[in-house]
Amino acid sequence: MARMKLLWLSCAAATVTTSAASSSSTPTPTSSSRKRRILKYHDGRKEQVIQPLMKYSEHEQKNKDNEYAVHTYHSSSIARPPHEKHAPRTQKAKKRSDINPLEPIHPSRYVNYQNHPYQKRELRSRHARPGNEARVPKLSVLDAFNSMLNGEEETDDRPSEPHAFQSLRIHYDTTELESWAQHNSTSSPHTAAQIAYLMNYVLPSTAQLWSEALKVVRTASPLIIEHDSCPFASPESSPSFTTGVTDADIIIYVTANGDVCSNGNVLANAHSCYWDQYQRPIAGNIDFCLDTIEEGHLLIMKQVMRNEALMYGSWTMQDVRDVATSTTTAATARLNKEEQKEENREEELEYTLLTKEEQMDLASKRAASNKLLAMAIGTAMHEFAHVLGVTSDDLLFYYDSKTGYPRTPHPTLQTIDCVIPGTTKEVWMPSDNTLRKSNTTNGVSYFEVVTPIVTQVVKNQFNCEEEVTGARLENQPTNGDCFGSHFEERFFLTENMSPVLGGVPEILSSLTLALLHDSGWYEPRYEMARVSPFGHGAGCSFWNAPCIDATTGNVPSYSKGYFCNVEYKLHSFQDAHGGGTRYGNGLGCDAMHTHMGHCDLVNYKSLTSGLSGSAGKFESPGEDFLYFPESKFLGALMETTDYCPTYSIDPISCREVATATASGLLPRLDIPLLLQQEVESTGPSSRCFNTNSVRPMCLNARCDEESHTIKVMIGEQTYTCEEDGQMMEVPGTEGRVKFECPRLADMCPDLICPANCAGHGICDYSMPNPECRCFDENDITPGCYKSFTTMGPQVGWDEFITANGSSSNKLTWFLFSNKLLHGVIIFVSIYFIGLT
Repeated sequence: MARMKLLWLSCAAATVTTSAASSSSTPTPTSSSRKRRILKYHDGRKEQVIQPLMKYSEHEQKNKDNEYAVHTYHSSSIARPPHEKHAPRTQKAKKRSDINPLEPIHPSRYVNYQNHPYQKRELRSRHARPGNEARVPKLSVLDAFNSMLNGEEETDDRPSEPHAFQSLRIHYDTTELESWAQHNSTSSPHTAAQIAYLMNYVLPSTAQLWSEALKVVRTASPLIIEHDSCPFASPESSPSFTTGVTDADIIIYVTANGDVCSNGNVLANAHSCYWDQYQRPIAGNIDFCLDTIEEGHLLIMKQVMRNEALMYGSWTMQDVRDVATSTTTAATARLNKEEQKEENREEELEYTLLTKEEQMDLASKRAASNKLLAMAIGTAMHEFAHVLGVTSDDLLFYYDSKTGYPRTPHPTLQTIDCVIPGTTKEVWMPSDNTLRKSNTTNGVSYFEVVTPIVTQVVKNQFNCEEEVTGARLENQPTNGDCFGSHFEERFFLTENMSPVLGGVPEILSSLTLALLHDSGWYEPRYEMARVSPFGHGAGCSFWNAPCIDATTGNVPSYSKGYFCNVEYKLHSFQDAHGGGTRYGNGLGCDAMHTHMGHCDLVNYKSLTSGLSGSAGKFESPGEDFLYFPESKFLGALMETTDYCPTYSIDPISCREVATATASGLLPRLDIPLLLQQEVESTGPSSRCFNTNSVRPMCLNARCDEESHTIKVMIGEQTYTCEEDGQMMEVPGTEGRVKFECPRLADMCPDLICPANCAGHGICDYSMPNPECRCFDENDITPGCYKSFTTMGPQVGWDEFITANGSSSNKLTWFLFSNKLLHGVIIFVSIYFIGLT
């Protein structure tokens, strides 16, 4: 088969290039294996097998060779094909944790920049000049502080050119991947198709989004990488190791089916492997596990592609921006609306000839396609962020963008009690202006990032100016590192860089961009970020108080819409129209109001352990996480939320609600079927509303920026939600069925201080319509300064196409459900990112 080439995306905000040359595939790095344990969940009807979070062996907890990988655990009844993989790599790639911060920077790492803001006068003469290929002498990172320590810091002649930072240029080196695709084109066409899916849909969209989201000081000469640090292709086959890559600020070596994929449960893993003189990552590796791109991806994409424009019009990258780092299929995203007009008219005519059932089937296939692509792109976005510098290992090397010096000028080795209980490590500790350790009121320890922009973004997110001191990192044992490399799931559930990627949308938020901003390496475009709806504006109680009132087991007002307290059980359902199907109870809208799911509150006494190897013992919530007085065994199935229950079991998108109801996966509302079909919406503006009926319903809604209200369209009528929690009657039900108006801050979070004021100001919640008050009146940073508008109801990755989250440790939950006979078999797929 002819060699496949990555798509070139050219636009004002991004440049993506690829290199590919025939070469023999090189091996992939080895890592320790992880055992998984199987738990049996008794639902009172039959024994179901699920596989929740895993514990680590002592060896794995102490393993310092930490890969940032996404793992997924499937039902044991699902057959997984064995991975094709390369032979073990003979050479191991370097990682940030391998770098001694006190050692001098090797001359080969010096990149040629023009007018880099951190080039002090005393260092400038040592830097390579444009066109000068000679390498500079060794220079310690701490040498930059010599002049400051000698009292010369008052001389700051850093250039102030307004355009020093420009759009990040990303170069994919797919040499190894394409060589493998060519090799498998005949012997394994399915593998070749998986690679094509990755290269044609996932990688271009990911690069486009990150390139538009970040600006960087661009390189002034070809980027050359040391093969010993990044051994992901032969030196002869990739120009990145010889002549260099032009017009690139970072090189991503894309590989597949590394050793971590061998158990069939891993989505991807990633890490940086080369850094410049300012410690910015300039090269890294993302390794995808191809067997996670199942035939469903390929078949559904093929069936839906030609109907994409037909149903929802041609998509552009503006559509991607509108859905906050969601993406369409790359091919659809590149469609030009003018060129497609005639074809669209023909397809619209064809669509009108379809029966109602055929239209529903097409919509269902499209929704399934969205979810599959969303999972892949969410994974790639998350992994890419780890390469860019969102890891605990990178914190030590962050720069202060105001001074041009490292945030940690004098790194010291310290013995630290890690967040993993009973684990102590000797680690290089970042300065306390970057990372601090603290404890909750009940004594649970955690680390938090305390850099200035990050801290202000979190304060604005939760409407808690006085008590928030930083962004907490996940303190459950997700990846085995000491500090945590993800934002705490309990507070940042809908963040792409939280440890769990679930079936509900996630977003590229202002918090992730703020962390990259505080690294000193990037200037974000905050207009690309969206505000997370989870806990948005909920107040300091959401930040400091328990998620559930432990004295009553009730959901307090500040937790309403985020957490739940209905134990998950399967039960027979009987409505006025018949029934008998067994449904799970506790259905509610997710925080983003694009899905409805079951509350993941379970009784751990019902879960019996089936241990495997050294996986460790599965335990119910400890004393620190007891929220229900009636039983110490009640807690969320997802422990990374600190056992706080959320609507995360078997999430169903509003795009799928009609099909799910027709197929019996959802109960019907207590209204006539024809009325339900007329009232409920499955279009791109469909959002989830809780009701007083058996389940939530999906209605056509929009955010009104002028009035700061939610407009709900039912038939020809428009209803206005004037207040949070307002109950409104569904027309035609004679008052029997009412829907609840969601919190404006949840469904329309960008109406309230867009981008959390980009951390450059305070969100003034005392105003009727909260607005940003910039610290500097002359600051025109998007978000702080009202330089971009909101985009309607909040959406996430799976709104790509409509479409989002995984990663260096991306713990990913998927609880899917399939109708089988008269019951529903629930299985859990957890994408776990941890030590490998």
